[in-house]
Amino acid sequence: TSNYLMKISIIVPIFNGIRYLPSFLDSLEAAAPEGSRVYLVDDASTEPVDTAVPSTALFMNAVRLRNDVNLGYSGSVNRAFSICDGDYIFQLNTDLILDPNCLTAMIEFLSTNKKAGIVGSKLVYPTNGRVQHVGMTFGQLSKRHVFEGMAASHPLCCRDRDCQIVTGATAGMTRQAFNALGPLDEAYFNSNLDLDHCLRSIKLGFRNSVVAASMAYHWVSQSGPARFAGFNEAQALLWRQWGAMIKTDLPRFLDEAIEFLLGTRPELAGVEFQFERVPLAYSL
Repeated sequence: TSNYLMKISIIVPIFNGIRYLPSFLDSLEAAAPEGSRVYLVDDASTEPVDTAVPSTALFMNAVRLRNDVNLGYSGSVNRAFSICDGDYIFQLNTDLILDPNCLTAMIEFLSTNKKAGIVGSKLVYPTNGRVQHVGMTFGQLSKRHVFEGMAASHPLCCRDRDCQIVTGATAGMTRQAFNALGPLDEAYFNSNLDLDHCLRSIKLGFRNSVVAASMAYHWVSQSGPARFAGFNEAQALLWRQWGAMIKTDLPRFLDEAIEFLLGTRPELAGVEFQFERVPLAYSL
């Protein structure tokens, strides 16, 4: 038997958000598997984020980088990508509270699914316990999170699911997948870089998935106005680069929901369903 201890690289780009850092870092301490090394990349924060980092072994041994100027999410993550040596590589937002099993569940999935590209977590709103993300879907003129607002314990939100896009708030991959994919595209400064990476993964023949047993609470976009710098440009770039490849897969998830409903309410078989068009949170 091999005594080799798998190396795990955990990349954490930081831009302000000091209000959320202590709870995030405490949860990371509990969730980091054996063999983890953390890479903290301070993207020229104007808040004293260093003061929030605990003096525990995990963080005392962390690689700590600081950008002289704000490079954005993609540039910050890429600095750590260029030096990390993990067999498994994760990137994590700081406005999270990780379940203790969050990273371990993703590693278990990656180790048993050889075609896995980028995997993500079930993300839950901490204010109400409802789902924020279990995958992303595309309509003809929109993109939105699948089953957003449903109870986190609902069976539809408790199954592993292949999807085109998993959010970059928690994203994991193997070293082999990363070597094929390469770093984030820095043309996407703070927005859509995760979508671009996921679509690149699919183009290379990988499968992206949300791992239901990997769960985290997500406050969502808590780095202030700078979080949305270059947003319109990133939207235009995404559709210019990937518009022809993106699949309109919203009907697939509607079918999944109806199949579940009919399985639990067989008396509804034969009923004609009508769907009302409503404004989408992620319209173009």
